[in-house]
Amino acid sequence: MREMLSQRRQKEIMINELDIVNQRIVASESLVRNGNITTDALMDIARKFTTRRRLSESREEDEPTIDPSGITEEYTISEPELRSRVRDSRNGGKFAVNLTRKLWPELFGEGNLRFNYSWYGGGQLNKQEMDPVRKEVCKKYVCYFFPDFKDEESWIERIVSKINECLRRTDKRKRGSITWSQHAQMMCLISTNDFWFISFNAL
Repeated sequence: MREMLSQRRQKEIMINELDIVNQRIVASESLVRNGNITTDALMDIARKFTTRRRLSESREEDEPTIDPSGITEEYTISEPELRSRVRDSRNGGKFAVNLTRKLWPELFGEGNLRFNYSWYGGGQLNKQEMDPVRKEVCKKYVCYFFPDFKDEESWIERIVSKINECLRRTDKRKRGSITWSQHAQMMCLISTNDFWFISFNAL
C-alpha cells in the first residue's frame, strides 16, 4: 500500500515537472515568435528607409546643382558684396534685378540697349536673348541665397518676370540727375524788357 502511494506521488511529481517544462517550452516558443515578428518589422522599416534614401539620392542627382562655386573669375562677385546686395533687396526678384545690373552693365549704359533684350529672347518684338553664360551665373547666385527658386516654374514666374520687367522699364534712378550743362541745353532764357521767355527748342 505504501509503495502504491509512493509511486503515485512520484507520478504526480513527474507530471508537475512535465507541466512546468511544457510551460517553459510554450513561453520560449512565444518569445521566439515575438522575436521573429519584431525582427520582420525592423527589416521592413530598414527596407523602406533604404528605398526612400535611394529615391531621394536619385532625385538629387536629377536636379542641377546650384552652387556659386565654379563661376569664372570674370563674373565672380565677392561674398561681402553679395550679402550686401541681399540685405538691400527686399526679395529674390529684387536681388535678381540688382545682379542683372551688375552682370550686364552694357545694357544699362548709353543707348538703352536693354530694351532690345529679354531673358529668353524672341516674342512679338523679336528681342535678343541675354548672354547664356551670365544667365547661369545669375541663377546660381540667386538660388544660393533663395533656394525656393530652384524650382523652374517658380524661377520663371517670380524671377524671370522681374528681370524682363527691369529691361522694359525706364531707369527711374536717372531721373532728376540732370547736370547744369544739360539743363542749359534744354532751357534757353531770353530776356525781353522785363519778361523772361523759355524756349525748349533744344529738347
